[in-house]
Amino acid sequence: GNGNGNGRASFDVDDVDDDRRQFTVTSLQAHEGLWEKITSLIVPEKDADEFLYSPSAWFVSYINWTFQWGFTWVFLSFLAIFMLLTFAFGGFLKLAGDQYPGCIVVSGEQYGYNDSTRLADAFALSWTTFTTVGYGMIYTSTGTDYGDQGHCSLIVFLCTTESFVGLLYAGMCAAILFGKVGRVQSHAQVKFSHALCVKLGTPAEDGDNSATTLGMGGTGTGLGAQLVLETPTSQAPSAFLSDTPGAESQMSMMSPMSTMVDRRPKISCPVLTFQVINKLANTPGGEIMDANMRAVASNRGATGRSGANSSSASDDAVSSFIKVQLAEFEHPYFNRVWQGRHVLDGNSPLLTPAAKEAVRRNGGYWPAEWNNPKDVREAMRLNSLIVILTGISNVSAATVHGYKKFQYGDLLVGYEFAPVLYKSEHKNRLKVDFTLTNDVVEQAGGVADVIAESEQGSERGKKRGGGTRSSEQMAMTAAESERTAATAAAQRPGVVYSKSVRLDVRQ
Repeated sequence: GNGNGNGRASFDVDDVDDDRRQFTVTSLQAHEGLWEKITSLIVPEKDADEFLYSPSAWFVSYINWTFQWGFTWVFLSFLAIFMLLTFAFGGFLKLAGDQYPGCIVVSGEQYGYNDSTRLADAFALSWTTFTTVGYGMIYTSTGTDYGDQGHCSLIVFLCTTESFVGLLYAGMCAAILFGKVGRVQSHAQVKFSHALCVKLGTPAEDGDNSATTLGMGGTGTGLGAQLVLETPTSQAPSAFLSDTPGAESQMSMMSPMSTMVDRRPKISCPVLTFQVINKLANTPGGEIMDANMRAVASNRGATGRSGANSSSASDDAVSSFIKVQLAEFEHPYFNRVWQGRHVLDGNSPLLTPAAKEAVRRNGGYWPAEWNNPKDVREAMRLNSLIVILTGISNVSAATVHGYKKFQYGDLLVGYEFAPVLYKSEHKNRLKVDFTLTNDVVEQAGGVADVIAESEQGSERGKKRGGGTRSSEQMAMTAAESERTAATAAAQRPGVVYSKSVRLDVRQ
């Protein structure tokens, strides 16, 4: 195997000379008689020790389709199947009526009295029988209408079968609609933000930034060599500490009796944030009780920018899901806004092993030289983040759920979500401005990702930080904005120019 830069070996299938044989295991019946062999041609074989229901694949596909598409398309599919069945039975009834016209009565006359309406009459008998409407304009003859009822056995059998199929079809349609309504009620009426924001670290409040003496195996009396750590030169995580086990020991090559004086500023770890808003926030009784939020990350070998450091296709073929611990994962009364937060510290699964080791060796603080969008992205190991919300709706009293899958391209470093709450003028209560759900503001005092901007054009009257924009900036075309952002990214070290997200500037 070849090293892939993150401490794991990767293998390419084409490079491995594997001469092992591969087999398919099939369960065999102990005693398979002639009848079992015949029925196995019609009904798929079932394992007696495997208690699984195996309905028709076509039927299962249609049921799944009805739950995935909207009500309009489901209604149209019901209508199409209804027309297909009624036309099919109408065709059989026409053939039988042509053979025995006395067995069908059309407005008091025998079937075929008007030769030009034979097909229409047969179809009328079909759909009235299928729906059990029974207008009385057309029906199967009785002994009074036609004496030789033995000839009418086929028509009676067709009408009886069609009425039974119609009842089953009506019940199936009702069951599907009932399930779709239940599915609507089981979905949480929430709205997730489009972006994942990463707030850069800020100077820690629980300690000063003065020089601190850290004993490295010494007695603290000043014996041994003394190493003074000034603010180091800016190095990317990939250059400062690579994702290999050997590289993790680069920071530990000190004398056991040495004393280290740390004069580096203490920076809190960055915080990854996403936002969830209750769509019924402005509706009384729209709360979600006992809400829980969980998150799992899909790494799939991705390290750094959009998996750019993934070494081979074999890494991409293996996806690993890791639980991500949220700071606030429970909410007993979710009625307005909920921001999920995850701290990118030494225990975060979203960081590379090298970055986690560096945070631990830094006393749990974020390295100051990494506190910029470029190095934060380099330190992260993320392909996608799946957030799942569950709870009990106060509207339907049913268990509800919802989920959102964030991709790496949704990541914004150096931003935070804009406030969405405002106070109602008529009622003394807070309300949510849903138009601000996806609004973000640049982090105060920090360096943010440079992203192509475009003017939204509508005035909200709610300016959310970031300073005012000049008229020249507002008048820039999309191409000019993109070129300007790219130039700014090149001139500002440690800043990432992203084309995955577009920001609309609010006036």
